[in-house]
Amino acid sequence: MNAYIITGASKGLGEALVRQIMEQDWASVLYCISRTTNDDLIDLALKKDMDLDWITYDLSDLIGLSEIVEDIMGELEARAEDIGGIYLINNAGVIGPVKTIEHIEPQALINNIHVNMIAPMILTGAFIRHTQQMEVEKRVLNISSGAAEHGYYGWSAYCSAKAGINLFTESVGLEQSYKEQGVEVLALAPGIVDTPMQAEIREASKEDFQEVDRFVAFKENGDLVHPEIVAKDVLTLLHAKVYPQGATLDLRDMEDINFDEQ
Repeated sequence: MNAYIITGASKGLGEALVRQIMEQDWASVLYCISRTTNDDLIDLALKKDMDLDWITYDLSDLIGLSEIVEDIMGELEARAEDIGGIYLINNAGVIGPVKTIEHIEPQALINNIHVNMIAPMILTGAFIRHTQQMEVEKRVLNISSGAAEHGYYGWSAYCSAKAGINLFTESVGLEQSYKEQGVEVLALAPGIVDTPMQAEIREASKEDFQEVDRFVAFKENGDLVHPEIVAKDVLTLLHAKVYPQGATLDLRDMEDINFDEQ
């Protein structure tokens, strides 16, 4: 049995990841963390007799995050003999506020950095702390972005947070490489995916986001990739024999990487 902890699970790529895990009928236990629930996924879990626990929580509130992981691990410790692998997917993210920095309210900036960077850091730390003695496959996948590689007009908060996640992943990967039972950590940019975040980007004004026309064209030209397709590739990577410790990868380059899938 595998155990998955997935943030931002109610929509977009997170929803697709949960759906793929259940559709493939893997013997799994799922912990979904998001601000809202997804009744379709809950119903699907009931139909498939899958073990799904939905935790409604706003990741901008950092105080209770460690306790969430502690509660999850307390449940899993009772089933430790049945667990073959445990995986944390830090998928939740917010694009807004899409504005130049002088027009961003401090609280909006704080919320962006909390969700996109600090929450994954806290969850990863708690995950490592509670799994360090477990002799099973332990992996963290941080969903990054191509926006971590260069700046976008109006995306100063988002770009900075994702760049921070990449360096955080590299640093934690280095730390864990010295551990006998270290956790494997990887960051992945999934490309341009047809999610609610993309819809939000297309609604931005050109004054706030100079490249909005290009993102509108992505949708009109059919360049956005369906979340289900991306989710399949993400899970292929998550379960590959080769999981480059501390690396940042782009899903669009996966065909050039030799992952011997399990």
